[in-house]
Amino acid sequence: MCSWNSSKFSCFSLALVNYMNIFPSKEYPRLIQNVAFFMAMAKACGLATAEVKVVEDATGHSRMDL
Repeated sequence: MCSWNSSKFSCFSLALVNYMNIFPSKEYPRLIQNVAFFMAMAKACGLATAEVKVVEDATGHSRMDL
């Protein structure tokens, strides 16, 4: 389990499934897109990464699915 900067980032593992919750703030409004970019970069470099997908709802709020 881990956390970062007042619960803006948290992660936990349940059995064999990993989940990551990222909560963007006014300070870091594109945090989800940034994490997705670097996950894609790591994969392009040959590192084993989870499949990630950025999903945006009708109001413009984003989330990242693993």
